Amino acid sequence: MPDNPKIHSVSPQQNYSFEGFIFNVDTDELFSEQTQLTHKLEPQAAQLLTLLVQSQEQVLSKAFLLKTLWPNTIVEQNNLYQVLAKLRKLLNDSSRNPKYIKTIPKKGYCFIAQVTTTAIESTGNTKQQLSIKNISIVLIVLLSVLLLSYFLVQPANKLQTAKRYKLEDVSYQLGLEFDVSVHKKHNLMAYIKDIKSLHIANKQGEVIYEKHSNFRLAFPSWQSNNKLLAYWQYRHDQCELFVITPQGALNYQAPSIKCDIKSAPAIKPVWINEEALLLTIKQDGDIKIYRYQLGSSALTPMPLAFKKELKPAGIVNAWHGETYYLINNVNQSTSLVDFEGNEILQWDFPIWLYAYDTKTQKIISNDDTQGKSLIATSIDGQMTTIISSVEGIFTSLSTDNKGDIYTAIEHWQVNIRDNLENALFSTSSIDYLTNSNAKGETIFASKRTGFYEVYLNKNDTLKQLSNHKTQQFIKFLEWRPDFAMLLSNRAGKLAVYDKQSEVLQVTSSLLHSIKNIGWVNNQSFFAFDGEKVIIYDLLGQIIAEHTIKGQGLYYNHQQNLWLLFNNGQISTLKSLKDKAVHLVTLTDIQISTLKNIRKNNKLYWQSTWSHQDKIWQLNLDGRKTVELVKEGQLIWHFDITDQGDINVSKMESIEGDIKRLVPINEF
Repeated sequence: MPDNPKIHSVSPQQNYSFEGFIFNVDTDELFSEQTQLTHKLEPQAAQLLTLLVQSQEQVLSKAFLLKTLWPNTIVEQNNLYQVLAKLRKLLNDSSRNPKYIKTIPKKGYCFIAQVTTTAIESTGNTKQQLSIKNISIVLIVLLSVLLLSYFLVQPANKLQTAKRYKLEDVSYQLGLEFDVSVHKKHNLMAYIKDIKSLHIANKQGEVIYEKHSNFRLAFPSWQSNNKLLAYWQYRHDQCELFVITPQGALNYQAPSIKCDIKSAPAIKPVWINEEALLLTIKQDGDIKIYRYQLGSSALTPMPLAFKKELKPAGIVNAWHGETYYLINNVNQSTSLVDFEGNEILQWDFPIWLYAYDTKTQKIISNDDTQGKSLIATSIDGQMTTIISSVEGIFTSLSTDNKGDIYTAIEHWQVNIRDNLENALFSTSSIDYLTNSNAKGETIFASKRTGFYEVYLNKNDTLKQLSNHKTQQFIKFLEWRPDFAMLLSNRAGKLAVYDKQSEVLQVTSSLLHSIKNIGWVNNQSFFAFDGEKVIIYDLLGQIIAEHTIKGQGLYYNHQQNLWLLFNNGQISTLKSLKDKAVHLVTLTDIQISTLKNIRKNNKLYWQSTWSHQDKIWQLNLDGRKTVELVKEGQLIWHFDITDQGDINVSKMESIEGDIKRLVPINEF
């Protein structure tokens, strides 16, 4: 894949023609023979199309395109994705079944349609056009040379920031390799491939055994002495633990556990000795820890030595062979505590990636960035930066007794797609929770700054509304009925924004995690935790409280009705004091891990079953029939337009590789 592609020379008195389109490179105009419409392209879109058609059937790398389209400017891949998405939309092209622009995984993009040139009328400025064209080609060549020089000197520069470890490839197949686990003593490694496959290999990446499943597999974990591997399978609403040999022979299977089938319903199993594991499960919005004895038919609940409202982020075997909890605190810090509840360490940011290095006797973890760097923390709290990711983020960690660190590095694209699967918006950041209104304004949450923030997109202008940074997901964004304000959550707090900034923040006063929030009218809003509803005014004062149980709650402003999801059905309430009236019965699939309740002329919500995300629709005026309107994997959220079209926010183009960090010297 050349970073210095050969650009074909074409006369300025010619257009590019390809399968129903004519592109005038001098005027940046794209003419569609089907619609008979001419579109004036934005400068970057025109330049990108020029590069692609002039390099037909050549792969242009992302790095080359970024440097060419934005010379002398530091930009993220999101900029390229945005331009590419606009261009594909104009061409009515699909990234999945491309007719024009094909994505070559881990390499770049290639224009695959047949390109011809057609003569155009002379404008009388032929010499001037030729001069501009020649200058353009020279600039492209010069930029390519500069880009090549950039990559030639880059490794030497990066050694200055990562000189304690060298980075080596272990797995570099197409697709996603993640959840890596290496054996402490033996030459064994396990990882998950493309969600539903378990690969067992040696530490050089040579595969010994593969297991393929119809369900998601997760978190392989080696026993530190014996050659036994535990891993999770998520089937329907059950978490199933298996223990196998390196050759795939099943040794043990734990009893199935009902769990919340979301992106991570369980945490990596931890071996506490050769015969027992600790299993951390998400159940009914809470986190439970069980002890499993190999060969037994029971799971023993573990007593927790910390406050119930604190959430364990994981369990790790560390100093002197002791087992510790990682606890996420309310203030977004993380504590390491022993089984008696004594705090050993504290980080002032959330830890979600961790492994203990027995050689250096330090905990390897993420730092306070978006997963771009790894740090090592000693028992006295001293932290040392290990390495920063060249491209992508670190998503899993494992160490062996030699001090080698094995990690997965992932990168992806988040697309917001319409009913025709066209990409309306693309980003390499985490953008989600889009919610548009009848005025054409859209709010969404994003981690593009490194923290989860709220943004408003109005008239193609982006404005950041948050004035507080949070490391935790924002789960709800709701417009007020008159679209003048919006409501969001921040961990256990509620935040109200106008279209300029945050105007109110209030602690929810609920005992459990928030399941739903919303507006009652223009003067009040509510929060619901599955057991209680609290209604607040615009000053944040509580004006009503009601005890009510359910999985989800929504207020229908058009009919002045509450809609309650509970016990496998949807019911209506005229007021929260009234008795619920049955509306429709739901199946387990339709209500499993309920989230994102929305309404246009119909009621919509999202469920997850066997790692398939499903969007459901209920007509409240006609037949009370629940219909499946969209499904797929990694659908984060969805939005409904005024016309009833559904736009989904999906994680796509996911790539991940296993890397090994080999220590160069002691630290």
